[in-house]
Amino acid sequence: MKLEFPQTPTDLTRKMAKALGAFQTYISTKEEFVLNFGERRRNGKMIGSEFAESNMNYLFSKKMVKNIS
Repeated sequence: MKLEFPQTPTDLTRKMAKALGAFQTYISTKEEFVLNFGERRRNGKMIGSEFAESNMNYLFSKKMVKNIS
């Protein structure tokens, strides 16, 4: 992606350019760890933490009911 900035950069454009550069560096160094969610879904693999979260909610509600009774 090529970004164009004004001829005379302002403090805001300098700050934005620095942030975008840092973000680009971060993403490019982590690229191998980024999951392909479409591929995971097509292969029937989990793409989120819904399973763990729902289990924690279930266990928590069971514990609360047990303590109240």
